Amino acid sequence: MIAINAVIVGLMSVGQMEPLPHLGSLAEQLRGPARLSIAPDDSVFVSDPLARRIARFDASGILTNTWPVPEGPIGVAVHPDGRLFVSLRDVPKVAVYDRAFSLLGYLGDDEPLVSFVGPTDIDIAADTGRIYVVDAEGDRIYGFEGDGSLALILGSRGIWPGEFIYPSAITVDEPHNRIIIADHDKSRLQVFTTAGVFLQQFGDRLKSIGIYLLEGWMPRPLGLTVDAEGLIYLTDALMGTVRVFDPNGTELGKVVEYGYEPGKLRIPCDLEVSNDGFRLYVVSSGSSRVEVYDLTGAGIAGQAVPLPVEGFGASESRKLTTATSGAGHDIGHETLLAETALAAEIYLDGPHLVEDRPHICKPCHRINGQPGGTGGTMEGQIVLCMSCHSSGGRALRAVVHERDLADPFGTNDAARDGHGRSHAWGVSGVNSTADSGGPTLEGMSLDANGNIKCCTCHYQHDTTYGPSYLQVSNDGDAMCKDCHAERDRGLGDGGSHPVGHPYPAGEGEFPPPDELQPLFVKDGKVECMTCHAPHGADSGGVNDGDGDGMLLRTANDETLCGSCHTRKAIHAVCDEWEPTCQECHDVHDVENDNAALIAREIDGTPVTFSGSDFIHSNNDPPTYDGICEVCHTTTAWHRNSPEGDHTHNVADGFPCTFCHSHQRGHCPLGPCRSCPTSFGTSASETALPTSPAVLGSDAPSSRAEGRDGKSTSGARSRIEERE
Repeated sequence: MIAINAVIVGLMSVGQMEPLPHLGSLAEQLRGPARLSIAPDDSVFVSDPLARRIARFDASGILTNTWPVPEGPIGVAVHPDGRLFVSLRDVPKVAVYDRAFSLLGYLGDDEPLVSFVGPTDIDIAADTGRIYVVDAEGDRIYGFEGDGSLALILGSRGIWPGEFIYPSAITVDEPHNRIIIADHDKSRLQVFTTAGVFLQQFGDRLKSIGIYLLEGWMPRPLGLTVDAEGLIYLTDALMGTVRVFDPNGTELGKVVEYGYEPGKLRIPCDLEVSNDGFRLYVVSSGSSRVEVYDLTGAGIAGQAVPLPVEGFGASESRKLTTATSGAGHDIGHETLLAETALAAEIYLDGPHLVEDRPHICKPCHRINGQPGGTGGTMEGQIVLCMSCHSSGGRALRAVVHERDLADPFGTNDAARDGHGRSHAWGVSGVNSTADSGGPTLEGMSLDANGNIKCCTCHYQHDTTYGPSYLQVSNDGDAMCKDCHAERDRGLGDGGSHPVGHPYPAGEGEFPPPDELQPLFVKDGKVECMTCHAPHGADSGGVNDGDGDGMLLRTANDETLCGSCHTRKAIHAVCDEWEPTCQECHDVHDVENDNAALIAREIDGTPVTFSGSDFIHSNNDPPTYDGICEVCHTTTAWHRNSPEGDHTHNVADGFPCTFCHSHQRGHCPLGPCRSCPTSFGTSASETALPTSPAVLGSDAPSSRAEGRDGKSTSGARSRIEERE
């Protein structure tokens, strides 16, 4: 889409420009926005693959709608007729929706020459309705007529003009009859006529800013747009900038730069000029915002030679592949499939070690002026990595986002308390709250300030230890156990959930491994990553998908524990208290040596437990601080006080769980209220089976019931046993 009017005027020396005035931000419900599109009614559609949805803001910036896109939306474009085109991350397709966001189908499905590998950016010509799709991983551009028929196939993999290595963005300059494409891995922009005729290229990884002085120019070009006069706007994800070029490709300067605060950019992935030409919208993916700037009265450097409004003729340069004319390179369907498959293999299996790129060092090394310093600093390294590992970036299937910083205990000033889906970085490697003593394995190191950085765990130049580019072997979760050594406990050790032991699949309460998903058994053993994951672990989608910082593969409740312990039912609900496994158990308390992982404190009350000592009132002097007593303060038996009968069943040597089994949610066994006279058959043996972490159909309902069927529930501080 383009602006109706161009309002940027003025004369300045090249590169010396005033920052654009910041008008505000669109941020509501955005997690990791990737791209945007402005509709004819001035509403703004934003793709958010991290949240797996499309958001719509009206012209005033108010969020009006969100629609789920489970496949992860990347590119988004609004057609003049109201249809919405969305490229998908998890499946190589471009979905087409109507105005009500009902799925109509998929673009190109009926075209035998169309074989998307990894479509990303989309732009639409308002005058003709033609749809242009960047197939970044296929190194091609596809053009479709408004009815979905194929009109153009442009480019192939290569370094020459008209060829691409991961094209990342496209914009249609309708008044000048041309399209402009960002060639990401070649750090350049290429310009073509809408018929596919190559016109020019410009840009590079670095540019001169003085005698013997260079700075990063286009190391990560990700977003493109033009205004009505043909001025070109470009975002660079690494440099955090918006640069402006005249229609001939001469740079006029930077208008927005890198920073954390509103109005600055972190990993900008896309941008677009409003229909009236007065505002510039920029997706700042790293800060989870769309920044809005004022274009009225801004000064732009240089005296650009205007392009002819009618555009360029087809005879002005060599012809590239078009599906309509067949002119140019002859790319057959099978050749196309083979080349796109090769591109996928190269880029998905080894993005840091691409065989046909001898100059592969350049995209990351010696980029002068990179925000945060060089890749040797923690901040510089994070910016460098995230410039690709972003929602709309080069590694969009392996996103690491600042919003995902884990802070389960409220100890990370850079993160939100009780949130996070990815292992923290930029914080001390020594953290007593998480029982971390920092890395000791050779190759794993912290930065100069003792903080965790990307390269603490990852080594970007070696896949010896797997496709995740690990510094060392993580067999047996060795990397986790190196830092968190105090939690490396075996069966019966206590202090932390045991790891490193064989999973007893199919024995007793433990189901087969294939029934544990999303939990998993690693090499036949229970390990740290059976329950945890270092990145993208949202603990079952809590906090609207932002996670709770615990980095769990599923919800931190009976869902987690009950996945393995299928015959353990949680304690029955008691009035407003809805117990979870964590009420009574603490799975990571290295100073607690009981093997049952009974918590040392419940609701602020200290608990004493060892072996099967569920009550603690017969000691001398009595303390009434057993695991059951601390809550059952007004029961007839074993109160957390001298009152009540503290001899109930204890004299015969029966533990509480003999009649109140864990399998039945600690509800009493059957209607019988008398004590058994022997251990011939235990309550746990006669109890009926239950489903994972849920009481069985014959067991009491969500509230414990007495022999008369009435509720025996009460507030947690006054749980009663009815007589």
